[in-house]
Amino acid sequence: MWTAIEAYKGEGDFFKNSCLTLNGKVIIPCFDENSLFIRPWGNGTEYPPKGFDPQPLGATIVYDAGKGGKYEFNLTNHGNSPRMAIGKGLAKWFGSVEGGKVGGEKYQGSGMFEWLDLAI
Repeated sequence: MWTAIEAYKGEGDFFKNSCLTLNGKVIIPCFDENSLFIRPWGNGTEYPPKGFDPQPLGATIVYDAGKGGKYEFNLTNHGNSPRMAIGKGLAKWFGSVEGGKVGGEKYQGSGMFEWLDLAI
């Protein structure tokens, strides 16, 4: 189970929230801002984002658990997300997730992820 949130607040300032567990064991606790790196990829997407478009084709999420190693996941969306009337934009995809501990066992499955364009 994992969650990953990275909000760009401008001028190199971020809000990050992450949690990573494996088989019921906490690997990275919530609010460890130094452990998380999220970047969208594909379709001309830039970081930091400059608005809702273009929608990314996916995202790479990297967790750094220090002595516990690094975990990397690749999320790939399946199709475009319809616009939703929340702030400037909200995109939501269902897609594939692949990854695991770098140099270790890999996992794959389905997942849901969001791209929000909101002022914080």
